[in-house]
Amino acid sequence: MSVQHHSSLIETLLNFKNPSPLVSIFDTIAQSGIPVLYEFQKRAKNAGFQVVHIETTGSKRKTDIPDVVIRNRVPEDIVSEIKKSFTNDGKKFIITISSYTRILLEDSSILTSFLSRLLKLRRRCFADNVLIFEALSVVLIYHLDVNIARPPYSPPADRELSILSTSIIHTESYIHYQQELFAKSRAEISIIEIERDVEGIVVPKGSNGLKCIVTLEQRRKSGRGVSEKYIFEKSVFQKLKVERIEIPTKEQDWETVTTFNLTLNEEQKKAKESVTLPHFKAQETSSELGVIYYDPDSADDFDEEDPDEDLFL
Repeated sequence: MSVQHHSSLIETLLNFKNPSPLVSIFDTIAQSGIPVLYEFQKRAKNAGFQVVHIETTGSKRKTDIPDVVIRNRVPEDIVSEIKKSFTNDGKKFIITISSYTRILLEDSSILTSFLSRLLKLRRRCFADNVLIFEALSVVLIYHLDVNIARPPYSPPADRELSILSTSIIHTESYIHYQQELFAKSRAEISIIEIERDVEGIVVPKGSNGLKCIVTLEQRRKSGRGVSEKYIFEKSVFQKLKVERIEIPTKEQDWETVTTFNLTLNEEQKKAKESVTLPHFKAQETSSELGVIYYDPDSADDFDEEDPDEDLFL
């Protein structure tokens, strides 16, 4: 595993050079997505955009980044408060949601309809030929550890949300990632995987550290998906490159991928081609009875006597 210090895909997303309409951050109790959401807010603020934050977790933490903080979980009230927060200077803005899971716990049937109303705000709104507002992205966090009751015949909330999203981000503890790689290299089960099977709420040691693994999947307009993995620490994304051994083709040299001698010399090739396999010998006989073919090896200790003679069979 090596690290490259360029991360064009995540930087393009964070700098809003090619804004993604709906960015979903899927996190767990082991690694919160708040640091990544905070990074979106900070980058938007530095670019001069208005940041509208919907706080649904009940957190009273004060921060000077969002221009507007809406502490509400009712979809109708949220949309109306967002519209009231708009300034008439044509300023671009982003909408961030601290926990979309908390909204769905109230009513999971509004998963699509509420997002649709938020995404409609991305359209340019004019009044007397003057641009009033234009949204860039909706960035939200969804907690994978929380089970959401869904209407009959509806897909799981995380599955439906991943289909609607144009960019998907998964967060993972860096310490857990390292432990799982180490266990995999030794063909063992990691302690993290064991603790996942424990009944109840268990927060494994090393959760929510200062460094985390971020996996980004971005979907282009053509429908093609691009995925990259990063180490995220203190506003810096370092791209992870996982070294993989590819199976060589016939034209490629096996010696480049293994230390074993997998080639045959001329004598070995002739010996291999001269061997008649059992299923070919079976086709040559016309006997209806079963026949055993035995080709003694030079090192075999052949005994003329019947070893089972004393058993009176």
